[in-house]
Amino acid sequence: MLAFKRNFPARIGLFCLLLLMSFWSFAQTTTVSGTILGTDNAPLSGASVVQKGTSKGTTTDQKGFVSLTVTGAKPVLLISMVGYQPYSLNYTGTGQVAIKLEATASDLQDVVVVGLVPRKKLIKQVLLKR
Repeated sequence: MLAFKRNFPARIGLFCLLLLMSFWSFAQTTTVSGTILGTDNAPLSGASVVQKGTSKGTTTDQKGFVSLTVTGAKPVLLISMVGYQPYSLNYTGTGQVAIKLEATASDLQDVVVVGLVPRKKLIKQVLLKR
């Protein structure tokens, strides 16, 4: 009986640790898959898909297909691509998704082109001109 009382705090700690680990094992993971389309219903290659609040993310392939393993009961996916408005999807676990992104109406006024030359090459060109 004395040995049981002496090890009681250690046993309670072990029990709590095992209980906590069992909750971690029930973390819900789901694979979300589908296609991302543009305004003309063409698949978007290279669109970014990220689970909100995590670092889990991926990009679409050439056919606009995406597959991402997410955690949580109701994950929120953030879909974005240059030239399109970002889209937020509350995934409910209903199979594949098809998302149509809306194009942003922006006109480019100016284009700036920057050329970089390695410093050694630039110094040689300056010295040769002298």
